[in-house]
Amino acid sequence: MMARGIPKDPQDNPTKNFNMANSLTKDIEDAIGRETIDCDFIPDENGTQLIIRLAEKFSFEIKQLFMWANKNPAEVYDYQKTPNQWEHLLLRSLANFSDRIFLVVTNEDFFPWKVLDCKKDNCIKLLTELPYFEYFIFDDSMDYVLFDTHDNALILFHSNPTN
Repeated sequence: MMARGIPKDPQDNPTKNFNMANSLTKDIEDAIGRETIDCDFIPDENGTQLIIRLAEKFSFEIKQLFMWANKNPAEVYDYQKTPNQWEHLLLRSLANFSDRIFLVVTNEDFFPWKVLDCKKDNCIKLLTELPYFEYFIFDDSMDYVLFDTHDNALILFHSNPTN
């Protein structure tokens, strides 16, 4: 498990959070341009609206740093001991998602987050081009949401867990 500190309120050091977010955003934009990846940041207002709808549907608390914590996921895939299995687990986890997905860059920051609109295959390509960071993925249907966590686990939630 990666060493993690106790989550802090972003108001404790807003400059640090802003600089880290800007740096990761730039790294993502550079990778998209360099690798010609079909992913684009959507306007912040649109991303915020999507995240709020998703949070309402799944009863996630967006004010919480790790909104997936204390919830009952449908599936958990731990890749702590086998990091080379991450891509295979990610592909398997995204099988029920549509071809276009939203990648939300959380990177252990508090809401609001940047949102990318990507083709599924290009999203995976983008993630392999970047250093590790926390994110979650969902599609237009909002039937599933997948989190990649600081615990090196993929956590999948279904809107209808009986399926």
